[in-house]
Amino acid sequence: MKKYLALILVSCFVYIQTGVPAYAADETLWDIVSKRPEVKITEKHGVKTITLEGDIRISDDGTAVDKSGLGALKCALMVYSEINNLLHACYEDSHENYKKSYGEVISRIEDFVVENSLTPVTKEDVRAEIQKIYDAHNEGKTKDVLCLSEFLPPEDAVLDSVGVKKLNKSVDKLLSVPRAPVMQPCL
Repeated sequence: MKKYLALILVSCFVYIQTGVPAYAADETLWDIVSKRPEVKITEKHGVKTITLEGDIRISDDGTAVDKSGLGALKCALMVYSEINNLLHACYEDSHENYKKSYGEVISRIEDFVVENSLTPVTKEDVRAEIQKIYDAHNEGKTKDVLCLSEFLPPEDAVLDSVGVKKLNKSVDKLLSVPRAPVMQPCL
């Protein structure tokens, strides 16, 4: 699992480097959020920061960080989506319970992202953004490379009802506080 987490960290780096904005190219997230009348801007050491509901902090340098302690929504969505994509690519005829469970939690997170986004987005927009990250990270990799057993559950693994409950409980916690979906901190 640790090796898989390292893979996800690389994915986060790719996201940070490629940046897929959910707003107009000529307008930054800071520009959009700072115009809201309810926003209070603080300044410390020359850095202006906006703190939003759910303890999301956006700085004038473009940094958006989830300080809620519950996890960055876009990071979690990317991790679960990556696992799900690998399950579908590597276990075409098995692991149906895994695929179903991950598909359900991904859909819940996508709905939450759409509902809490700082700019209007659709579920399709969210899926396209995550797919772009996945594609960039896995470009040129063969199925054999993607399907290394250390990145996936073993071929004979079974996701039992206890595992499903744990997965849903972790997502329940992630979604327990309404807040803007951001990528950082990612793992």
